[in-house]
Amino acid sequence: MELVLFDIHAKQRFIFSSTRLKENVGASFQITLLDSWVEESIAKLNLSVQWVSRSSGRILLILDCDSSARKLIGEVTRRAHAEAPEMDVSGVFVRMFGSCLSRDDLRAVDHVAYRYALNRNPALSRFAQMPFLLRANDSSLPAAPLYSDGGKVETPSSSLGGRALSLPAQVKVRQANVARDHFLNLARVQRLLYEEDEKLARDPTKLEELLQTASEGGIGVPSKVAVIHIDGNGVGGVMRRLDEVLSEKGRGALRSELEVAEGSGDALRTFVLEISERLDVAVKLAFRSAWERVAKLARKDAEDSNKQYTAIPVVPVILGGDDVTVITSGDYALPFAAAYLRYYEEATRSDPILRYLTPPEGQDTGPMTAAAGVAIVKRNFPFHIAYELAEKLVDRAKKVGKTTQPPCSTLDYHVLFDTTVLDASEILPGYKDFTTRPFRLLDDDSTSPRCSCDTCHPGEEPSDSSKTDRPHESWEVTRRRVARFKGMSLGSTDESRSKTDLEPFPRTRAARIRGLLSSGRTQTADDEWKVAREEGGDWIDTELGGVGAVFDLLELSDLLPPSFFELSLPDLGKNINAASEATE
Repeated sequence: MELVLFDIHAKQRFIFSSTRLKENVGASFQITLLDSWVEESIAKLNLSVQWVSRSSGRILLILDCDSSARKLIGEVTRRAHAEAPEMDVSGVFVRMFGSCLSRDDLRAVDHVAYRYALNRNPALSRFAQMPFLLRANDSSLPAAPLYSDGGKVETPSSSLGGRALSLPAQVKVRQANVARDHFLNLARVQRLLYEEDEKLARDPTKLEELLQTASEGGIGVPSKVAVIHIDGNGVGGVMRRLDEVLSEKGRGALRSELEVAEGSGDALRTFVLEISERLDVAVKLAFRSAWERVAKLARKDAEDSNKQYTAIPVVPVILGGDDVTVITSGDYALPFAAAYLRYYEEATRSDPILRYLTPPEGQDTGPMTAAAGVAIVKRNFPFHIAYELAEKLVDRAKKVGKTTQPPCSTLDYHVLFDTTVLDASEILPGYKDFTTRPFRLLDDDSTSPRCSCDTCHPGEEPSDSSKTDRPHESWEVTRRRVARFKGMSLGSTDESRSKTDLEPFPRTRAARIRGLLSSGRTQTADDEWKVAREEGGDWIDTELGGVGAVFDLLELSDLLPPSFFELSLPDLGKNINAASEATE
């Protein structure tokens, strides 16, 4: 028996080798095609296989002999070279130690793959660089004749303007159209499009056109957009030790869920396959649910303003494995990210197998968590720079979520006002002392467990001692504070205060305090806060969280739409069940 591994190397470089969003979308969709290429090649060669893992960009399967493995690897890699010229796909195989998959087999095939990757030529070596060749406008690759369709040479995109493009760029542009059709069909099947008119934009340009059309009815084109990147916590680590997880927890309920008999040697293969398939379903369920959540918010905001509802302000870019990247209008970015994290936790908590993977310490089961980074930029800002910033925000959020006990999902964001400084390492530390970001999505907002991240406790070892100040607030607590800051009734802690007689915090004073905090004049900011307390009352401490919360409250009051404070998140369990039924 032969264990075969197909892998796509340098996925990030492949997706973001171009600064053009359309090529990024097309490249990310090409990665998802590996599974179908393998499956179709198996059918073409009439092979008998046992699937092990079918995650995005990484396929594991078992074949009966080495000749079958060689034929399949050759068929798949040739197709990958033809249909995705720049993609770096490799296939390796090892002889298994026994008739059933073991952890030694998994380690052996990984070792062979790493060794092979070091000795093979890079994918870019396929494109000869010669002095007399025309260089492409968008990369260092040679330009290629325009992509032909049925013998007729056609321009891949009307927006190219006669520019010379490489062959990989032309293929990616075409695949972007296929990817967007795929997302549109997904939305229609899952009942996200409630009317016959197209309500889901194919891309940011299409979204802008729809909103521009609606501007006649009073809706303006958004001045800011957001790039959202979401990544699961600990998924890579747990996938590398699934054999240990199975041996630790496989004797009880987990083995019964796998429907594997006691003593069966096929338990590990079944476990790995179930994990990859169920994780993919959980990500899509969470994405679909968050998508629908934003659609309802946008619809309500349009109706309340007597304006025309035109399009769901969400454009999917990457949806594979546990990675999600989308583009939204700036005001719906944080609602989408928060909803996704909540639904992702619920989908993994309720899954009979995924709930065993990363439970909190001392528990047998629990949800899987994730981190979201939201980079809010001007409408025409380069996508790849915004994506890099979103990635850095995810890294910062992960440090908080993983060090909280129990671990939790986290949400971080940044609004890029000044484009003269684009390095995230210079931007983010500038306001760490007067913000509660990253926010933590906690199940119980009455308690805020202490984290031991480097931001809050530089140079400290994790401690069990209590701490009165909690730098990283709960997202729900922050939501209530923003509502109260705006003079809305959501989450008011003073029951004697009339819901119709809530005064907002003065924005001029808030802007002044924010400026003082930004310039390091904290004592003057404290004095300004004392004056505000004397004039407005003690509620500014109990309901807004004190002077340290002003920086975030002022910014979030402008970012979040009115519907976000009026429409609560639907019952998570019911919503996930409904989404699961729609997906099936």
